[in-house]
Amino acid sequence: MTYFETPYHPVRAFLLTRATYLLLAGDLWLGMVQHAGRYGLGGFNVAHFAPLDALLPVHSPTPYVVLLMLSGCLSFALGLFAQPRWLRATLAFTYTLAWMISIHDSYQHHYFLSWLLAWLVAFPETSLEEHAPDAPVPGWGLPMTCLTCAIVYAFTGVAKSEAAWRRGDVLRALAGGEPAQGVGDYGPLQSWLASWGISEAALWETFAYATIALQWTIALGYVLAARRDAAPSRWRSLLVSAGLLGALSFHLSAEWFGHFEIGVFSYYMLGLALTLLGPLWLLQPIGRGFASIRQWSEPWVQKLSGSESAPRLTILLLLVASVGASSPLPGALWASIACASIAALRMFRARRDELRLLALQTAFCALAFWLVLTQSSMSFDYYRRVAGELRNMGLPERALESYRMAELYAPRGESRAREIRKLERALATERTRAREPARD
Repeated sequence: MTYFETPYHPVRAFLLTRATYLLLAGDLWLGMVQHAGRYGLGGFNVAHFAPLDALLPVHSPTPYVVLLMLSGCLSFALGLFAQPRWLRATLAFTYTLAWMISIHDSYQHHYFLSWLLAWLVAFPETSLEEHAPDAPVPGWGLPMTCLTCAIVYAFTGVAKSEAAWRRGDVLRALAGGEPAQGVGDYGPLQSWLASWGISEAALWETFAYATIALQWTIALGYVLAARRDAAPSRWRSLLVSAGLLGALSFHLSAEWFGHFEIGVFSYYMLGLALTLLGPLWLLQPIGRGFASIRQWSEPWVQKLSGSESAPRLTILLLLVASVGASSPLPGALWASIACASIAALRMFRARRDELRLLALQTAFCALAFWLVLTQSSMSFDYYRRVAGELRNMGLPERALESYRMAELYAPRGESRAREIRKLERALATERTRAREPARD
């Protein structure tokens, strides 16, 4: 048996896919869409790969918004319901295309997520109810995920071997400012260490080497984790557990202290660590809990499901397609139409006894999408960021229009009325000055 043929417990695939897809949906809808307004500003764009400039020139935010919203809907559906392989592949394609079409999105962690979504396509379509508690499932998706995570941490450790890192200068700056300014709020610790004859420089150098060792410990844990279920041993378990503790401590401390600006990426890595490096005695009760909820909800789902008649399904799909009309964001309507088209394709491919369940799932996803569009700060964040970009570009009139749009959707305490008044006064003064020479 090769490394990439190693079987593993189905609870790992079940929890990893659900957690990743649901987190991705929130990240796309609430985190990434708000930055879409800068796409196409000035009529200029450069894709990550030259052929995409000709195939899909981005002269407006619409293509990016459509791809992000569609990917968010697919992620949400895959996180809660069935996970057909073709739908997982569609999500991997739309998400990857979204960041590829413009170097505005140069966040390196998005590249990693594209690889992760590609490996999730290779995961078997498992259901915890269909397998015995200890029956492993085959597939190269999980080993490839482990290996990819190992590469990320190993490379991160190598990148930190540069001299400034090894001396501790970078960690010292992250903790309290420039290296020459000392350790900021770490004065008491510094005094205590000085009493033991340990210098500040030695302390930060030790922290730096410990961070590098931690990265490589996590990488080793991921390499060994792929065979943890199929070939259990005490030493493998210890090393994988060390990797788990290392990953948890690194990312939790990064979030707690805010030393590393990696955003929601820490939560992806925490989910990967828990599901891939975590022991089965921790994961199996969680998996059984989700399975119990699903079994408990099935009778209620059957009661809520409507008729599978063609007229009602047609009305449902039309409603789904119109969800985007409730949003002022460019591309929201097209994203809804794309979602409705995929739902129609799923219903067309489904058996007759599956239609009612698919209809209910589609309606639930449409409701979630509508709530995000209308009840979240998505529209406000989008237009306030557009306004800021236009203001920096020296386009105050267009910036004022965007601020006014943002004000329509501003949450409580987030009003942009002050910025609107400043721009209105500045524009009025500018117009007055422009008319003065004409009077003379």
